This record gives sequence, C-alpha cells and structure tokens, in this order.
Amino acid sequence: MRAGRKIAAMVLTGMFSLSALTSSFAAEKPDGMDDAIWARLQDGKIEYDEIENLVLYFNPNYRQAIEYMDVSTGLQDMERSAEELKAEIKNIKKEADYAEEEGDVLTYMYNTALANTLEKQALRQLRSGINMINSSKKENFRPVRRQLTSALQQMMIGYHMALSSKELTDTAAELADAAYQSTITQKNLGMATDTAVQNAEKSLVAARQQQQSLDSTLTSLRQNLSIMTGGTADTPIEIGPIPAPDLSRIATMNPDTDIDQAIPYCQEIKSLRHTSEASQALYENKTLSLAETKGKLKTKLESLYQKVLETKTSYEAAQTALESATITMNGNDLKYQMGMLGRLEYLQTKVGYLQQKMTYDMAVLNLKQAIENYDWALYGIVELE
Repeated sequence: MRAGRKIAAMVLTGMFSLSALTSSFAAEKPDGMDDAIWARLQDGKIEYDEIENLVLYFNPNYRQAIEYMDVSTGLQDMERSAEELKAEIKNIKKEADYAEEEGDVLTYMYNTALANTLEKQALRQLRSGINMINSSKKENFRPVRRQLTSALQQMMIGYHMALSSKELTDTAAELADAAYQSTITQKNLGMATDTAVQNAEKSLVAARQQQQSLDSTLTSLRQNLSIMTGGTADTPIEIGPIPAPDLSRIATMNPDTDIDQAIPYCQEIKSLRHTSEASQALYENKTLSLAETKGKLKTKLESLYQKVLETKTSYEAAQTALESATITMNGNDLKYQMGMLGRLEYLQTKVGYLQQKMTYDMAVLNLKQAIENYDWALYGIVELE
C-alpha cells in the first residue's frame, strides 16, 4: 500500500490545478433551483447523485473555464500529472507483484485493484481530459462537464475501494498485536524463542504500517474530492456511499442498438464530420474514416458490455461466498461469546471473513464502475482503441 498512499495525494490534482489549491468559486444559486437542493450541495457531504451539479457549480477549473473561456490554461500541469500518475501506477504494480511473491494477499488484492482502476479509469480520463481541453471551445463545455463528472465518480468509487479494506486492515493489525503478545507470553514460559518474538514483532510493525498507509490514502482521497468540488484540502467533508449497481439496467443494454445513441456524442466522429469534402478523394477518405471509427465505437461498446457481464458474474460469485462466510462468522461470534474460542483464534477467523467481505465489496464497486463505463460511452466519454 505504500505506492497507493503516494498516488492518492496527486491523482487528478493536475486536472484541477488551475486554482483548486488556493480558492473556491462562490457560485450563486441558479435561477429556479430549489433552496433545499442548493443547500444540500453545500452541506459538506459529497453524495454520488450530486456529482454533476458539484462539478457544474463548484469545480474550480470548470468555473474558471466558463469565466475566462480559456480551457487550455494549466495544460502543462495536467500533462505533468499524467506522466507522474503513469509512473506511480507502475510502482503500485511492482508493489503488487512483490506482495504476491511474499504471500501478502491483502496488499496484493488492494494494489492490484487500485492500479487497475487508476490505469483504466483515472489515467485514461485524465488523458481524455487533456485532449478535451486542447480542442474545447465554449460549445464543448457540456462534454467537459461530463468528462469531469465521470472522473469524479471514478475517484469516489476509488475512495470506497480503499475504504472496503479498512476493517480488514484494522483487524489484521489487532491480530498481529495479539499474536505478538501471545508469543511474548510463550517466550516467558520457555515455549517460544527470541526469533519467534522478533518475527511476531516484525509482523506487527508491518500490519501497523499498512494501517497508517491506508489511513493516509483515505485522507488524501478525501482531500482531493474536496478540492475537486470547490473546497480545499483542509475542508472537512463526508463522503457518501456509492449507490448499489442497478442490475435491471444490464438487461436493457444492447450494443447493437445502443450504438445509434453513442454515435452523435462520439468526439472522434463529430470531428470527422467537420472535415473537408472539397474533393472526391477527401470525400472518400472522410467516408472511410467515419465507417472505421463507427466500427471501433461498436467494438468498444461490445467490449464494455462484456465487461459488465463478467463483473456481474464475479459479483454473484462473491455474494454467494459472502453469504456462506457470514453464516460461519455468526457461528464463530457465538462461540467466542460463549468462551469456546480464544481471542487469537477468533481474530484469525474474523480476518478470513473480512477478506471475503472485502472481495464482495470490491466486486460490487467493480460492477458499478463497469455499468457507469458503458453508460458514459453512450454520451461520448469513451476512449477508442
């Protein structure tokens, strides 16, 4: 988790580097907006369904782009952040590989999930944001808002991915402490060696470092979410929950028909449609390029749809496994209360349960993100490969 902590402090801050660290735009209540809705946007709690309005009225970069009509300001900082983010993702992957070799399941799962999310979502969105800003004009503010909304959703999901391991990390530290104390007791009774005590101490130190690293990651992510919604790093905020994935939405997905909705929003297709047709050769080249780009978009939709189905299968498997683990854990809770399980043994069983719970929580969030990715692709927030 060491790389995860470093990355959290700078993920997307480049995207919002124009004035996010120094000031917050004081937006006025829009005409016609309900007072209760406006107050809710400023109540210090970021709710998932508020994200688009938070971008629209409080995101410092978006507000400054509207005010100055200069969406290229700060572009170099964004490009630098993209390169730094790319390097940090590489570090996270190395940490995951090392953790796998060492048998550290918690760190491996966390770093792998975080690296995948940041690489496939945050980094791509940051690069897309750079491209969007390079080409944006006043009439493109709506796509920019969608881009920022999508990026902020991803970071909020990333926050909850990190949060999903919080209880497991804390319990693992508690278990390491209990094991250390037990080893000391055994050593005093002549039942353990100095080496065993040293190893137990090392495990405890590592577990506490993981705790600190995760806490730092969560703090940094909260700070970034605050900055991206018009606050500062010191603004106290609460991060609301992520709504459950809408399973009924999956049944209505159909790349064969949804392509018709996606085409008008696709930035590549929109750009091609504005290219010259001054000659027969240019006309034929434009027609061919449009056909190829539409084909790529269709392939992308199909890929995103398959990802939804895959994550749904993983979600269902994790749900079944958690149900079984919960039954077992309930039995262990009762045994512990009745004195049939010692504290050390109980904590070992609890860690096993929490690992399964984290797997389920991650599966839920991955499914939510997969559905969002498909839906955003229908509105032009997609990277064609």
